Amino acid sequence: MPVLKIICRENKTWTNQTGVPKYHDDSALEDVISYCIQPNKTPHGFVGGFGVNLNQPAFEMERLAKAYGKKSGLRLRHMILSFSREETKRFRKRALDNLKKIADYAAQYYGIEYQIIYAIHEDTDHYHIHFVMNTVSFRNGAKYRGDKGDYYHFQEYLRIFLREYYGLSLRVCSDGEEAE
Repeated sequence: MPVLKIICRENKTWTNQTGVPKYHDDSALEDVISYCIQPNKTPHGFVGGFGVNLNQPAFEMERLAKAYGKKSGLRLRHMILSFSREETKRFRKRALDNLKKIADYAAQYYGIEYQIIYAIHEDTDHYHIHFVMNTVSFRNGAKYRGDKGDYYHFQEYLRIFLREYYGLSLRVCSDGEEAE
């Protein structure tokens, strides 16, 4: 069962050391995106996105936020969609192609309004997809509201797709809970 995790839990050590909450600092976009797109984690190069040039995604997201005067507060939304070893085996030799289709579909949900990238990590015994979304809308400069309604709509959007096309059920784990 694929597991969706939204990474947002406050880290007191981080806040104490930096003086700002997690993902609120000036280097948040660069740090998280750099981690997600590392070549050793994505050896086959399955990285994609919407509304951003993949050669400089953090730069473009920061420029957009600056253009709208929104260079403060929460800078990004970070999500991970994990698949078990058995699920990726079920995809057989087309595992990465299927995961790319899933990543594209998931990213489209937000990609109509926000810059978003994804990277399929292959460096563990289970494949997983990282998503990093700018919290500033490229359409109107509004900050992402991140309310429960949006959270539940996104989950349902993924559930329907995964069930209908891959016969998989989605599990959502809360931040701080291990995804397996």
